[in-house]
Amino acid sequence: MNIDFKKIGPSITANELQKLKSKEAEKNRWLAIQNIIKEIYNEVINVAKYKEETKFVYDPSRRGEKTEKFIIDNKTDFIKSLEQLFPNSSIHYKSFALGKKSKMCDVTDIDEEIKKSLNLKTMIVIDWSA
Repeated sequence: MNIDFKKIGPSITANELQKLKSKEAEKNRWLAIQNIIKEIYNEVINVAKYKEETKFVYDPSRRGEKTEKFIIDNKTDFIKSLEQLFPNSSIHYKSFALGKKSKMCDVTDIDEEIKKSLNLKTMIVIDWSA
């Protein structure tokens, strides 16, 4: 009796096997990015539909430290993806410090040495007011 290898699956070279883990990791990375981007997208749409604001601020830490680190480590892909979804909007990572009366103050453009002494939060800001 002969084995029908087509029913089992395609042949795969040693080189392809060596790359499978990194390909799977990259696929999973993009799926995670997509899920977070979808959440941000839906929230931006809701703000635009139902509120007077023309800006949305997303706090990466709200989903926990692991997700916050993931977003910061992949910030270029997040920005590029959001720019595809919201062309002509201003999309940036901005640094905020807690000011008076628990108001967050944008300190993105202050001196780096001063930033080191502050308790900063990095946020994604999408602004469609322009």
